[in-house]
Amino acid sequence: MDEDDLVISFEFNKSLFNKTTIQRMASNFQHWLQEVTTQENKRIKDITYLEPAQLQSIIEMGTGNVNQEVEDHRFEDVITRFEKKVRTNFTDVAIVHGDEQVTYSELNARANQVAQRLFLNHVGVEDRIGIFMDRSINMVTAILAIMKVGAAYVPLDPSQPVSRLKHMIEDSQITYCLSNEAGLPKYPGDEGKLLCIEDILKEREMECSEFDSRKISESDLAYIIYTSGTTGKPKGVMIEHGGLANLCNWHINYYSVDGNDAAVLVSNTSFDASVWEIFPYLTNGNKLLILDYYDLLDVEILSEKMEKEKVTLAFFSTGLLEQLFINDMKFPESIRAILTGEIV
Repeated sequence: MDEDDLVISFEFNKSLFNKTTIQRMASNFQHWLQEVTTQENKRIKDITYLEPAQLQSIIEMGTGNVNQEVEDHRFEDVITRFEKKVRTNFTDVAIVHGDEQVTYSELNARANQVAQRLFLNHVGVEDRIGIFMDRSINMVTAILAIMKVGAAYVPLDPSQPVSRLKHMIEDSQITYCLSNEAGLPKYPGDEGKLLCIEDILKEREMECSEFDSRKISESDLAYIIYTSGTTGKPKGVMIEHGGLANLCNWHINYYSVDGNDAAVLVSNTSFDASVWEIFPYLTNGNKLLILDYYDLLDVEILSEKMEKEKVTLAFFSTGLLEQLFINDMKFPESIRAILTGEIV
């Protein structure tokens, strides 16, 4: 052994750990040391401590796909994925809402225009930008625009109590808030921070088909969603882009989402269910049907809209799904999976 060699030994309590576990820990530690000393341009927090063989094993256990390569799970943020689909699915319909629909190219152009306004307003990485509007194409446009400039979105449901909204606005320390025209007079925060999305989309000087989206890392903040506050004040849950990308990977793989699938956006963006109703599909080139609150009250209208757009995957909370069954909801033949669970 040379005097420059580094020797590390492990001591452990045999009543708590077995030899195999310690050997696995040691192997991961060795891999991490090699990465630290060879990946000079990487930040330490961006370096994985799992050796490739163990990472592959974890992926197989989590996805049930033993043939999936580790390389497929290298981090790629949702905006990069979305913009790739814009190039390959240029004229495909991205979102349908009522009588309005937009293609992937049109949705991207709208998001670029709003992103340009945010950029000119000096919105930067991990700034918090509120979204004060109901489910709509403009709401999704706002989410994409905020992420394009590297900021994080904070959904603010206009139907929630003013006291709750004020707390979230102050606690999240939002820099600006994107709202639609209907929300402007209802906004309970600083009006000087309000930006009307319809006005931005009408600004000719803001028209831009291209926008150089900021590079996003795994540890960058993606969004903040607040808890219900039933045990006290609502608490903001901060989700990073790495976690959001992992969710998309898992969802697409587990439900075998392909180019023929279409999904629905039912949940309010204040609920985390909206995240897996939006991102796995727009990053995979699928169609998203946005349903209004009143659509959910009439099973005939709901069935008709889902049938028209050939919806194949839909999430409904347990309570809502129960009501649909009580009212003899007839799901379209295109449906291949209904996802359910309680929103807590």
